[in-house]
Amino acid sequence: MIQSLQRAFSILELLDRDTSGSEGLGPQEIANHVGLKFPTTHNFLKSLVELGYLERVPDAARYRVAGKLIHLGATRSRVQMLRQCGEAEIRRLWTQFRETVSLDLETNLMREGICVAESNRELRVVQRQRHGEFYPYPVGRVLLSGMSPDRLQAFVDQNGFPKDKWNGIDTRHTLNQALKIIRHDQVEVKRNLQIGAAAIAVPIEGLDESLNAALCLVLPLVRLDDAKCAEIVGALHESAEAIAQRVREM
Repeated sequence: MIQSLQRAFSILELLDRDTSGSEGLGPQEIANHVGLKFPTTHNFLKSLVELGYLERVPDAARYRVAGKLIHLGATRSRVQMLRQCGEAEIRRLWTQFRETVSLDLETNLMREGICVAESNRELRVVQRQRHGEFYPYPVGRVLLSGMSPDRLQAFVDQNGFPKDKWNGIDTRHTLNQALKIIRHDQVEVKRNLQIGAAAIAVPIEGLDESLNAALCLVLPLVRLDDAKCAEIVGALHESAEAIAQRVREM
């Protein structure tokens, strides 16, 4: 194990266990607990404050955990809760349609499939990637539609515009207009004639603002007509509401 990482986590774990309330611990007290010299401890504390995981207590030479560290643990806990609440609905959708269904989440401007049930039909569409792009896929576009303006701008600054990954979307204005339509319709459908596959995604509304999630079903294009599409969209919305209700009750 890298020694500097071990020392940093020792300090974080100590302050996370601190029961003094908002008073925090002083640098010498921290040094004594973790077995480091004072100058070394002070340097670690300074770095951890700069990174946002610790903060200095106002008007005191003491340290305590900051919101970023608290949020880090709380977010993972909420993701696990979302996965647990979504598993039953993923199974229900899979049983109803026998197509590949996933529950996807946007975290740190990345897309993560946190629960997936693959179709077992001979002709099927599978999801081999648990982490993926946003622009080319309906589920990614739905997740983009759930971002705040500032978060969307951060995403665009990091990834640029879609160009050939989303036809006609090459400026912030055209992107905003496309996402506005998705928010209004509460669904995004894409039929890919080139590969013979279709994807349908809907948002999961009413969750904590840190949970930007969506349901997606993918299937061969030959099994998707207008009636089947409407049936799938209705079932996805029903499951999305059921998941949101379970999360709110926990």
